[in-house]
This record gives sequence, structure tokens and C-alpha cells, in this order.
Amino acid sequence: MKLLPLFAGAVVLALPTPSQCPSLSSSTAAPACSSSGAPLPTLKASVQPSPSLSQPCKVVFELFAPPFCCNIFISSRLLALGVDTASLPLPGGCKLNLLPLAVLAFPAPSVGGNTSKIEIPLPATPSTIGITVLAEAAVVRFDTIAFTTYVDTTDTQKLAITP
Repeated sequence: MKLLPLFAGAVVLALPTPSQCPSLSSSTAAPACSSSGAPLPTLKASVQPSPSLSQPCKVVFELFAPPFCCNIFISSRLLALGVDTASLPLPGGCKLNLLPLAVLAFPAPSVGGNTSKIEIPLPATPSTIGITVLAEAAVVRFDTIAFTTYVDTTDTQKLAITP
């Protein structure tokens, strides 16, 4: 009977605190672009504690995609991750400013919201310190009157994992 509170206390002590997770420094590698005329989308990245004991930290990407005019709808939200810069043309005139190694789809935001999140577990090893990646999000919009697809992009961010 008395072991349960002791076990619960041990689990709480084992959960990571923000000081146990590495930091994430960010700088802008390329500016955002809007080919649809909509306000620019923004991407925020942070390292946060995770409830997982095997991977106690996670990188959280938050994409804010503002709504726009009555006939231009968001059809998808994407996150590109890579290590090299590029200048890849996208529909509508913007460019993807990194050479993607991975492209992930953001889930749709909650009803009435404009922010989507992707969480990526961060391995609990010192080898992640010093890793630098490029991250850029894209918001794909469809114009139902002109039957045109536009791709708006966020700033390309250079993200470095630091102690």
C-alpha cells in the first residue's frame, strides 16, 4: 500500500524538466513569401520536455497560417527539413529555400484555430548537440474562382541544438 506513493514520486522525479532538454537556437536563412496575397505564415520551433522516459525531449514545430479571402482556402500545410540550401520553384512564384530530406504534413488545426503542430521526439543522447537543420513550412492554398494553387512559405530557419 505504501509503495504506490513512493513509485508515483519516482516517476515524477524521472520526468524531464526544461533544464534537462537542450536548447534550440534559431536564425533566419531566407525570408517568407506569399504568392496568394495572404498574410505571411509563421513557423516557430522549440524544444520541450516529453512524458516519454526513453526520449525525454521533443522538438515542437508550430505553424500559424492566417485565414484569407473568401474564395482562397488552405488545402494543406507542410514542413520541409533539410541540411542544404536550395531555390526550388513552387506553384504561384515562391521558392523552397532548402533541399528537403523530409517533408511532413501538419495536421489540420483545431476547429476555429489557425495553428498546427508537429512534435518530433529528440533522442536522449549527447550526439544531438551541435546538429543544425534547416526548416521551412509551406501553406498550400487553392483559389476556387481562378482554379489556381498558391504556395506561401514561412521564413527558412536555421535551427541548431545547443546545450
